[in-house]
Order: sequence, then C-alpha cells, then structure tokens
Amino acid sequence: MNNCQFVGRLTADPELRRTQEGTAVCSYSLAVKRPMAKDVTDFLDFVTWRQGAEYLTQYGHKGDIVAASGALQARDWTDKNGNKRRAFEVVTTSVELLSSKRNSQDTTNTGTAQNAGYGQPSVPQQTNRGNGYSQQGFGGYQEITEDDPALPF
Repeated sequence: MNNCQFVGRLTADPELRRTQEGTAVCSYSLAVKRPMAKDVTDFLDFVTWRQGAEYLTQYGHKGDIVAASGALQARDWTDKNGNKRRAFEVVTTSVELLSSKRNSQDTTNTGTAQNAGYGQPSVPQQTNRGNGYSQQGFGGYQEITEDDPALPF
C-alpha cells in the first residue's frame, strides 16, 4: 500500500500553475521533522492538483503548517547533459492548512485551525490505543517528555 501522511511547514509561498487543459497544479516543499530524532528536518516535495492546489495557493504562505496525505511517486527524466535523473515526490489526495503564522500573530480568528504547538491541531483528536495511554494530535502522536507521569518507567 502506497499511502503517506505528513505534517510540516511550507518552505515558500505555493504558486499556482495550470496545464494546457487548464487543470490547476501546485508544486511545493514541506519541512518535516523526523519523529523521535532531535533537530533533524527533511525537506520533501509535494504536488497537489485541482481544488487542493487552488486552496493551498490562496490560503497557504511560507511557514504555515500543512497536513498532506497522498502517495509517494518516482519521476524519471533526462537532464540537459543526457544524465538520467530520478526525483521522489508525494502526489497528494488531501491537503489541509492546520495553522497560519499570519493568523497566529493576529487576534482575529478567520476559521483556520490554530496551533499551540508544531503539528497539533487546536482541537486534538483523542484516541485510546487500548494500552491505557491517551495520545492526541495529527495521526495520534504527541511529544512525550521523560517526566511524564503516565509513563510506566
């Protein structure tokens, strides 16, 4: 199964392009922190089509936190020197703006989900994995510190 989910910050303002047929497309990259790795960030390429592309280019700006789901895809091409190249990108099936730096600096709420922390929606989803530990946030993950009283050790 080829299904990926990422939460990260836009590295630049997304720009809308159109195909010859007029279909909206947006290519952008997200800075995504690696789970359980301190100070490690990956810069991943994404492609969003149609309404998602229009939505992201209208409301998304550099530094905003975005949740994107899709499939990892390899794209092969030959460069101008005749060398074969390959790039990997996530072709999204859904994209959602979780928070905006502009809105978090402003006191008015425009309907965009606001964040208290990186990658966590303002209304956390509660899940219970059956082990007695409650986790929250996008994808069910929350940063845990060593002094957390819920830890069994």
